[in-house]
Amino acid sequence: DALEAGLNAVQPKTRTGPLNNAPPKIIFSTRPAILVSIDGPAAYRMVAGTGLQRVLNTRVLLLKDPAGQFYLHYLDGYLEAPALDGPWSMAARPPIGAAVAEQQARESQQVDLLEGQPGPDTGETPSLHTSPLPAVYVATTPTELITFNGEPQFVAIAGADLLYVANTSGNVFQRTSDQHTYVLIAGRWFRAPSLNGPWQFVPGNRLPHDFAEIPDSSLKENVKASVPGTRQAEEALIDNSIPETAAVPRVTEMAASQFDGPPKLEPIPGTPLHYVVNSDMPVIEVDDRSWYACQNGVWFASTSVNGPWIVAASIPAVIATIP
Repeated sequence: DALEAGLNAVQPKTRTGPLNNAPPKIIFSTRPAILVSIDGPAAYRMVAGTGLQRVLNTRVLLLKDPAGQFYLHYLDGYLEAPALDGPWSMAARPPIGAAVAEQQARESQQVDLLEGQPGPDTGETPSLHTSPLPAVYVATTPTELITFNGEPQFVAIAGADLLYVANTSGNVFQRTSDQHTYVLIAGRWFRAPSLNGPWQFVPGNRLPHDFAEIPDSSLKENVKASVPGTRQAEEALIDNSIPETAAVPRVTEMAASQFDGPPKLEPIPGTPLHYVVNSDMPVIEVDDRSWYACQNGVWFASTSVNGPWIVAASIPAVIATIP
């Protein structure tokens, strides 16, 4: 408290960069669901020693066999589909070579196998054979998934002209006076006439005053950190001003980046930068002799897209201009 009070007294300056506030596609599901995000069109790489291809530009283990069938590793098994957009069902057996692909994925430490968390009571990891089969949404553009435990259940907030959906971990509200729906995603507010959209970005300073009036005793008090002018927003700003550091050995090595064919560059809108679209990790070209990549939160630098990569002592300021 003393530290926050001191920082509040000196009014900490915050750095802000350009924001792309275009609404993402927002999917609501009333059953368990998975969102598989692919960074643009799927880029593939052969899995060594198998006939399988892996989709590089996604964090999950997504495979394609020689017949064109897709397989998604989930819990202790696989879901399969004839195309990326489904329909997805439980695979009777893993594709030939799946064990090799899994081993390589674990060794890379870059792939999320969607294995689930052990139960707090049993300590057992969930199984695909005993868990509800989820809906699978594959997205190649910015997309958010909000799941409800059944049909949305709206609950009134005392002292505010708002309802909130109680049976979700997301932040979904309805303003009773105009029936508009509001969602909070990544610290930003979006509004639509209904859950079906169309969505538009709402700047924090144009939010209805009802959000600032959410009682501090409410289960939804935490959203006030994203409502300008509230105590929670001021505390969040101060907390974000306290720097956090970590030591990274200069000898840290970056795993070699994998490309789907020759590296393919595309411009990053609003900047003079380019990035490799068919890579398994973010690789950015500042100029012909300046390349930067980010892996596990650590920045690496190279004079060539093919490496070798060394830990970056700093990164160019222009990278901070990426929206």
